[in-house]
Amino acid sequence: MEKVNLRWEVKKEHLCTKDLIVSPPKLPSVAVIVATFNRPKHLRACLNALIKQTYEGKWCIIVVDDGSTMQYSYLISEVIKILERRGIKVHYIKLSKNSGLAAARNEGVRFAKADIVAFLDDDELPDPNWICELVKGFSYGPNIAGVGGRVVSVESPAYVKWRVRGYDQGHYIHESNFLQGGNAAFRRDIFLKVGGFDSNLKFAHEDAELCLRLRNWGYRLLYNPMAVVYHAHAATIKDILRKAWFLGINGAYVYAKHKLGSTLIRKGSRSTLLLDLLLWFNLGITIFGLASCALVKAGWTILIGVSLLGWILFLTVVVLLFRPQNIQSVALLVISLLVEKGGNIVGEIRRMTKL
Repeated sequence: MEKVNLRWEVKKEHLCTKDLIVSPPKLPSVAVIVATFNRPKHLRACLNALIKQTYEGKWCIIVVDDGSTMQYSYLISEVIKILERRGIKVHYIKLSKNSGLAAARNEGVRFAKADIVAFLDDDELPDPNWICELVKGFSYGPNIAGVGGRVVSVESPAYVKWRVRGYDQGHYIHESNFLQGGNAAFRRDIFLKVGGFDSNLKFAHEDAELCLRLRNWGYRLLYNPMAVVYHAHAATIKDILRKAWFLGINGAYVYAKHKLGSTLIRKGSRSTLLLDLLLWFNLGITIFGLASCALVKAGWTILIGVSLLGWILFLTVVVLLFRPQNIQSVALLVISLLVEKGGNIVGEIRRMTKL
């Protein structure tokens, strides 16, 4: 039997039937899963942005309310009516308690019947061609289990922008090791086969852990920079520090689960390694210097001096990496890094006590 080539030519680099030169094979069905918790106004803006999607295959929206205590219906009912008038079915699932982002997304996948499940955070606004571009990535081969895109951080502080710098992986389609959970799509059957998101990771790193698992199973991931979402990340001090804490704790969990070593000194990138080394050096010298100051009346000034020089170097590296706008931003950056490292320590202790 003659082998049939299922690739087709596309104009403007996105998969919309109005732009196809030849008739495509049947487009896969897509379920857009939006997990939400006590953010009805954000969700309304997200759903409004989904109205503009240009994808002409069959798709639906699944909103998973992760145990919210706030009322949603009066704020989102009108936009749901607009979507359904356009033939886009919106399903609303209410969980009895707040179980975390990973568990909420898994619940949405179990409910979905589509070929592809795409994840979007409730505080993100997708580009009109977002679904088209995600689906386009799966045409590169049956072994492509997931496709992700670019996350553009808007109105976010310097620390957050630095944290999400890895979400922008360039300006061309290529195979990737990591897909950001708020802008990623997966083949539903493969997602369920590998077990979905690890529900132990409630607030951070659930996407990184899933990507590691998929690659360990032999599947490939694709990054398409044309699949764009705009994300207004958390900007309050409380939210930033809370996120930093869970990044630290969950980072230790992922490292232990996949036997990647210790999160106390990470080797992911030169900047991360440099920050970790400087942080531990400064903490060590500072603690030793303060102890010497308390116990030994003489000779402690040299240690304090070395410690101060170390912190000045650390702050210089922070300013060069993050480019904060003012002294308050510098302080928040340093505190966030210390909180994240504290989370790493707690996570490592938990890991060691379970051995």
